[in-house]
Amino acid sequence: MVNFDAGARTQLAAIITAAWVALAAFALTDALAPLPKLVLAAIVVVAVTQLIDFKSIFSTWRYDRRDGIAQLGTIIGVLAFGIEPGLLIGMALAIGLYLQSTSDPHIAVVGQVPGTEHYRNIKRHQVSTWPALLLIRIDENIYFANAPAIESHLMDLVANTNELRNVVLVLSGVAKIDASGLEMLESISHGLKDAGVVLHLAEVKGPVMDHLATTSLLKTLTMARVHLSTQAAVDALTQKKSANA
Repeated sequence: MVNFDAGARTQLAAIITAAWVALAAFALTDALAPLPKLVLAAIVVVAVTQLIDFKSIFSTWRYDRRDGIAQLGTIIGVLAFGIEPGLLIGMALAIGLYLQSTSDPHIAVVGQVPGTEHYRNIKRHQVSTWPALLLIRIDENIYFANAPAIESHLMDLVANTNELRNVVLVLSGVAKIDASGLEMLESISHGLKDAGVVLHLAEVKGPVMDHLATTSLLKTLTMARVHLSTQAAVDALTQKKSANA
């Protein structure tokens, strides 16, 4: 840090600095020995303090409190217990906070923006909806930590919707579904069937579709209920309703 503040920019400067440090270590050992440990500690603290990017810490805290907590926890852990324990504390905090944040994912009921094929959150935009059709977008991977919360949320939405005949899960934000997530989807499919409601999927990503292809869920739904886009699902289901009418 001192080298950088002095204007050094090349590797030669680093070599010269290392040579002087080595010379001082051998030649001035006796002279430095009487210095109190507090003085030596102060030198280290001053040098390390300049390496801490306080602006980045404050910026991270303002943007995402979870990341800020993990960052501060790591710093405090390193200062209090040492490098390895501090890093382990930071890793544990990061993993725990990730599981906490993804265990209750964002789920939105979406509707069609008039005059377009775009579908947005009904709480944020003026959109068109249909009494017999519920479009639900899941904005997180579906895995063991959030599968129960997703199932509970979806069934609550269905229970509070009258005249419902079809539910479309928009999976544009889902990049992975694990075994627990698959069991949850199968449970939802059976629960909706018992209530006289048909489950559909839309905007399923290729890798997710590859995993679902060999499952009993897809055999139950059949490809007729897996739609390329949300618009395709709406067209198919609203036209079917019009034809039946």
